[in-house]
Amino acid sequence: MIPSFFIILDKLPLNQNGKVDRKQLPSPTFTDLSSNQLKHNNELLHPTNDIEVNIHRIWCEIFKQNQISTDTNIFSIGGHSLLMMELYHRYKIEFHLEQKQNSLSISNLFQLPTITHHAQLIQQSINTIITLDNYPWSLLHLIQARASFAQERIYLDEQIRFSSNETIMNNMYAIPLLYRISTMNDHVSITRLCHALQSVIKKHSILRTALYLDTNGVIMQDASLLSNAFETHTFSVINISNEE
Repeated sequence: MIPSFFIILDKLPLNQNGKVDRKQLPSPTFTDLSSNQLKHNNELLHPTNDIEVNIHRIWCEIFKQNQISTDTNIFSIGGHSLLMMELYHRYKIEFHLEQKQNSLSISNLFQLPTITHHAQLIQQSINTIITLDNYPWSLLHLIQARASFAQERIYLDEQIRFSSNETIMNNMYAIPLLYRISTMNDHVSITRLCHALQSVIKKHSILRTALYLDTNGVIMQDASLLSNAFETHTFSVINISNEE
């Protein structure tokens, strides 16, 4: 990287070992550099919208300055890659972009290194988030398809190792879970429990996916919707005290 400016010294400060004492080197004064640039431009451009105001405040905090023109190149006032990374994360927090998919990237901030350009990039990211939130996503509604490689491996492994003519052991890869359900009146509605379970299975197709061999010997997966036969499954309710 090419330095933004050079400081001329009469001599380099040395430590007792004869090496350059970096702690004694004078720190660059970016304020003077910014002032010289303003004199060269002869005009200080102020923020024109809320996004530019917030970006200007962040820049002034980082560079310890009172005013920075919105058309100032960040690299001309001492900016570098680490500061750009800091700005990127500050932007995501300041404009609530950290939890959402957006188009803001560090490479774009590098290519457009002014407050005005950064404000435009952030505005585009906000517009992209709004568009994605309002977009009516639709499912592919795929019911049958060829099994994935992982599904084929599990299916064949279960058929070879855990099945026999005498004893059929199904769902060896299923993980049994035990849940404790607490209610205010010690009464559990079986109807509501069945409805809740059906809703979860209906929403997540992988929970109702079955594997089978088609007529050509290809392992297929079927995620058909639930039938009324599921409602015939029964639940056993057991009251367990806290001591147990």
